[in-house]
Amino acid sequence: MNTNRPSAEFAENTHKPLKSWPSVVFSVVATLIPLALVSYISGIAIEPVYWAFAIFCPLVISYFVSRKFIRMSEHIRNLHSDLSNAHEALKHVAEHDALTQTLNRRGFLHRLELSRTNGPGWLLLLDIDRFKAINDRHGDETGDHVLHTIALHLRRGIRTDDCVGRLGGEEFAIFLPGANRETALAMAESIRQGIANTAFTGRSGALHGITISIGLAHLAPSLSIPDCLRMADVALYQAKDDGRNCVKVGECIIPAQCGTPLFQSLPITTR
Repeated sequence: MNTNRPSAEFAENTHKPLKSWPSVVFSVVATLIPLALVSYISGIAIEPVYWAFAIFCPLVISYFVSRKFIRMSEHIRNLHSDLSNAHEALKHVAEHDALTQTLNRRGFLHRLELSRTNGPGWLLLLDIDRFKAINDRHGDETGDHVLHTIALHLRRGIRTDDCVGRLGGEEFAIFLPGANRETALAMAESIRQGIANTAFTGRSGALHGITISIGLAHLAPSLSIPDCLRMADVALYQAKDDGRNCVKVGECIIPAQCGTPLFQSLPITTR
């Protein structure tokens, strides 16, 4: 059931321009026709003053009444426009992270579900290396600045149809719809190098050695989104275990679908 249809139809109808002259003409004609019929059937000649009265009264009344309805319609249209704007603003707040202005976890997963209907793609999970140490050493304000700067770099580095979100803490995700393995790897490596070469600053001065680790996974039509996220997450942990500041590709973790699991068992690493 499409719950947006009545609202859409209302918006379409209320945005049509209204004019007062049709109702004025209708009122005058509706008054003159019965008067003319009465005169014709009874054979009584109606004096001009009554004809003028029959024209003037409905003309004036219908004009002001129609103008009143037009103003009411314009007011309703403005209220509907305000309501639509408020709805869009609430939707943006509900689906976006206030600090980084990227999609939040809910918004990203929703966009991911919509994007995958157009075909497969690649999922990138990105995690800032040793982010807790940055917060502990330089403070939360500096940590927020790092998150904001990295998010800005990610937003500028993706394609038009790609989506980027902050899944929580220092972890981001990017979905590349329609991309092949080579494109996904190239973009991941470009993002990794771009972050490594970015000059970060804090209250105490320049911040050095800020890097990210990236795990990739292919979101095939036969794979669920939770399984794809687990694949990318395991690949991300592999990147952490291999020294951080690198890119790893996850393979299928469901033997029934691909025959071999991904990385068998990986030690837990402090991200």
